[in-house]
Amino acid sequence: MVLIKGLIWPTILVWLLFFTVAFAGNDNETQRYGKGLLWSVVKGETENFVFGTIHSGDPRVLAVLDHVYPAFDDAKQFALEMDLNPLSGLKVAQAMLIDDGQTLADLVGEALYQKTLEIVVEHGIEKQAVKTLKPWAVMSLMSMPKQQSNTFMDKILYEKAHQQKKKVVGLETPAEQIAVFDALKLADQITLLQNAVNEYDGYAEMFDDLIKLYQARNLPAIQKMSDEYMADSSGHLADTLMARLVVDRNKKMVERMLPLLIKGQTFVAVGALHLPGHNGILQALARQGYSIKRVY
Repeated sequence: MVLIKGLIWPTILVWLLFFTVAFAGNDNETQRYGKGLLWSVVKGETENFVFGTIHSGDPRVLAVLDHVYPAFDDAKQFALEMDLNPLSGLKVAQAMLIDDGQTLADLVGEALYQKTLEIVVEHGIEKQAVKTLKPWAVMSLMSMPKQQSNTFMDKILYEKAHQQKKKVVGLETPAEQIAVFDALKLADQITLLQNAVNEYDGYAEMFDDLIKLYQARNLPAIQKMSDEYMADSSGHLADTLMARLVVDRNKKMVERMLPLLIKGQTFVAVGALHLPGHNGILQALARQGYSIKRVY
């Protein structure tokens, strides 16, 4: 198995799931819970918190945690999208590999393969590491910021939760997150890789803009940016990703967090774009009778 030195495999997946989670709802519905990252979720005497993360280790992103720690420290339970234990990372790494003896070049053709190699080298990844990766996996490597550290926001909260001896719950399994992309038809995976190759030169500026919007807690603007990023996908592929990335995942995560919220003193951290919109987590919780109030 070829692994990429120093790369945090769950980071790849959660970043990809964050940035392609477009189509969360129309503008009016997004504005309802538009500005804010940390939300109080209350029913009766029971209070919990839901926090929208960005899966990054950029210092500007991590500075937001200072506003979050008071609520986090008081929680008894911590829920995040996926448990970040080493076994999860291994499962993600294994799922990214082509397992039928073919290579990436065999699957995508020599022309796209050579363009992809040029980009991954520029991105700081060795050529050998991607030769046996699936198209969606290589696309995910190219579509995340160049790695500057071995940590990121979700991982910091995860480790802090264990240090504080909180109960830690993953709202999805590695297999469920992997299936979002791994179950795509090969043609759709190639389309995503081709789009990533075509758009790569603009990624650094795009990531910087994304972080600035996150600092401003401007979820509608982040969603608009995500929509534009996905605009080149075909209608069929866009619809498929909408169902898998947003509708199905949000429904599943809400179902699994409800028993935790009933107990109270639960802190939930999920990608920020899972929060707004008709299909978003905040409106889903409101429909369950919870009062939603912005904290930060």
